[in-house]
Amino acid sequence: MSRAPLSAALLKGAAKQPPPLTLTSAKTRGKGSRQISEPLLAANNFRGDAGRQSSAPAKLASKHADYADLDPRVQHLFRQISEGTAQISIPLAPVFFSLPPMELYDSGDDDEEEPSKEEEASDLLFPELPELEDIPELDVGVVNGEVRCVLEPEDAAPVLAVGCLMSMAQGASMCAFLGTIGYFSRRFDLPQLILYATIVQSASAPVVLELQRRLDHVFDDRFGHRATFLFRIGGLSLLQVLLLVLAPQVMSVGVFLLLACLSATTFSTVYAKVCQVVSCVDGPQAVNFARTASHCGGLVVAGLAWAWSISTESDLSSVVGFYLCAAALQAFALAAWYREHLRNKSLSAAYAVIAYQQSHSAEVAAQMAAAEGEGEVQGQHQGGYTLSTMFGSKHRAAGVALLCSFGLVQFAFSLIQSLLNMFGDENLTQQLLLTMYYADIIGRVASHFVHGLEACACARQAPPAALHALTAVAVAVCAALLLDTELRFLTTKVVGQIMLVMCALTAFNLNELAVHSIRFARCRSHVAHCQNYVFFGATGLAKFAALLIQGR
Repeated sequence: MSRAPLSAALLKGAAKQPPPLTLTSAKTRGKGSRQISEPLLAANNFRGDAGRQSSAPAKLASKHADYADLDPRVQHLFRQISEGTAQISIPLAPVFFSLPPMELYDSGDDDEEEPSKEEEASDLLFPELPELEDIPELDVGVVNGEVRCVLEPEDAAPVLAVGCLMSMAQGASMCAFLGTIGYFSRRFDLPQLILYATIVQSASAPVVLELQRRLDHVFDDRFGHRATFLFRIGGLSLLQVLLLVLAPQVMSVGVFLLLACLSATTFSTVYAKVCQVVSCVDGPQAVNFARTASHCGGLVVAGLAWAWSISTESDLSSVVGFYLCAAALQAFALAAWYREHLRNKSLSAAYAVIAYQQSHSAEVAAQMAAAEGEGEVQGQHQGGYTLSTMFGSKHRAAGVALLCSFGLVQFAFSLIQSLLNMFGDENLTQQLLLTMYYADIIGRVASHFVHGLEACACARQAPPAALHALTAVAVAVCAALLLDTELRFLTTKVVGQIMLVMCALTAFNLNELAVHSIRFARCRSHVAHCQNYVFFGATGLAKFAALLIQGR
């Protein structure tokens, strides 16, 4: 059979045959290569003259005789290959048994460069998963070293919905302790309470994220992603509800700060896991939706504070009602997440994607360490991630620059937030804090709006240098506000207006920097987790700096 008839036969396929096996494959290499994310043609396996092409299918079928006990669809697939009539439709999904590798025919230049050891280490590595019927069909693969994980639309929508709802509820729960900061500052006669509260809320986050990076994979391997993610998100959300119920009853500063610290620790743990789950949805904006939803929790707190008239003069019943409403929102988010968990479909698909990403990163790190003869490096990389596994060698510098800019913007924002009590009394402090919540949402919604406009392609692809310039502007405004705390050259109204503009600009820039970081990502779930690490790390440094400033 000549090349043309064989290709035609392969393209036609057998229209009335059983559906093909769903496997996954995605791979590019060199100049003349092409991305394989569409059905793969078996003709790509056959090279040489017409005689060799005609015998190749039969040899392939003979070579795979060991798989006679596999799924009937697989056996039928091999029969089609041997007859030269196969059309191999391979949508991307995890492989549930090992097949011999396919060598793809490349129609590009014959003098194509040989791949480097690093590229070979980044080739597609399929983990062997146990049960075909237990894991939904996914779109998973490795393209140019980037782990691509795309849920089906019917799975992506529920995952994004419950993820954003949980993020908003967790954000509202943590911000609730700051939403009543004026009331408790007057109650405990401590104007600096906002500083201490923000310090304890940010102090535990970097530690929690580091423990997650080092230990989560151990528990995932032992108990399974489905059980561990339910405990981290569902179980800790239940703890968050309990903390909100107890908050109005505290009678000392120490207990209030302890509850605020536990609430923030719970938030950072749950939110980091939610971001990992949401990162399995296609598009760089998916994680940003979850981040914006968590900041919408501040808007919810502002609305509750207005509805219950929370101020320094509020009575205990209003404060109790405020916290019970926040607890009810958290309980509703928990119920929605658990309901989706029981469906064993969309969230299970996301868990499978995360398991695949962790396995792939560990395999790549192990192969790179073996190639370099550094056995000790292998042990370091299998449990976490590095700049190379996050961005790859090509985009590592750009990715680091974006993360640094992201952290600097968050540092400026958190520093001003911690010094709000230096601009006026307790009521002004709470008013400025709620203004920051409103401005934060304005900036983030503006970023999403820009990315949602098809006509603003240039804005969606803004160069990183423009974002770094916005970072410099935010730092300059922060410096001016710090100077005003000493010289008092700005009126209260002007301070509020500057705070509104600065926070909106900062939120917009944070969103854009996060999106660009995801675009440069080699493994999105790792970058999403690292963004949280940088976010809370910068926040912690800002609180420490604020403590030094107020302690002078």
